[in-house]
Amino acid sequence: MKFESNFKLGSVVEDVITGFKGKVIAHCIFLNGCVQHEVMPEMTDKQTEYPKAKWIDDEQLRLVKPTEIESSGEKPPGGPHNTPTERSMP
Repeated sequence: MKFESNFKLGSVVEDVITGFKGKVIAHCIFLNGCVQHEVMPEMTDKQTEYPKAKWIDDEQLRLVKPTEIESSGEKPPGGPHNTPTERSMP
């Protein structure tokens, strides 16, 4: 089964039912084909802890703003890296 998503990681989305808004931080596809996205709301200055992210169905979200990485043409951070040049102790 091929993974298809309407949203890229880092995109700002909004739940059309509840109004919950945030950035897509993860994707999940189930065996039955259901696609969900983990959405993390933006942290305000008054919060002392990270807000809780929520898993929301793909069809229930609308795009508010495409990912900044996508629009700037930069490659996202992370992923496979070159082999380290020196060993370090854990």
